Amino acid sequence: MGKQVSVGSIVAVVVVLLGVLGAYAIGATQGPAAAASATPTSAVDQRTLVTNGVGEVTGIPDQLSFDLAVTRTESDVSTALANADRTMRDALNKLAKQGVVRRDIQTTGLSVDPQYRYYNNGDSTITGYSVTENATVLLRDLKTAGKVISSTVATGGNAIRLSDVQLKVGDTDALMAKARAAAVKSAKAKGSEYAAAAGQSLGKLVSLKEVSAAAPQPVPFYAEDAGIAGLKAQTAVPIRAGTQDLKVTVQVVWQVN
Repeated sequence: MGKQVSVGSIVAVVVVLLGVLGAYAIGATQGPAAAASATPTSAVDQRTLVTNGVGEVTGIPDQLSFDLAVTRTESDVSTALANADRTMRDALNKLAKQGVVRRDIQTTGLSVDPQYRYYNNGDSTITGYSVTENATVLLRDLKTAGKVISSTVATGGNAIRLSDVQLKVGDTDALMAKARAAAVKSAKAKGSEYAAAAGQSLGKLVSLKEVSAAAPQPVPFYAEDAGIAGLKAQTAVPIRAGTQDLKVTVQVVWQVN
């Protein structure tokens, strides 16, 4: 004979089942919405576009620099030094009269070297001393540089030598700024073209990196030393400035809307 199940037991089981089914029904009703509300919303990844831009500008040298050397050789050191001082002072005074200010002239060296006479037996004797004084000069007005050079050399004749003559662009920062602006403009134009081709619009700039840039470098100016030394004060050295090109490359990351 089977076991009898009490009415109370049946009622308890029914209550438990109804509770489980009710909880399941509530979860099914809320579904994904309930899960989403319990989890913080994550940021949507931005769509980005990377473009390179190149900016090129052309500068015209407007300054000239050179090394000035005065050499005097005499039988004794004192006389050689005094004569070298006088010749250098004359040259610097001539530069000052032509508008070259003190801050654009810098003394760069002084050397005193004995001069020898050598004999067949290997002996030697000192016959005198050579004194050389050096300075660097910057001419900020290229239009008058040729005249300034010739008149300065004429003050000392063959005792004066010029070397390392270079043409320079004075305001390189202004050129660099123009090149950078042109590079960013180029990158933006490319970004707009690509975004439009994809049916999108270009958004905000996310990041910008300068890939390469080079400021204009001094350009050597060559002239025969003998020709310069023989110039008269009224003669102007012919100078042609030419041009210098500058290029800047940037990489820009844009947001795409």
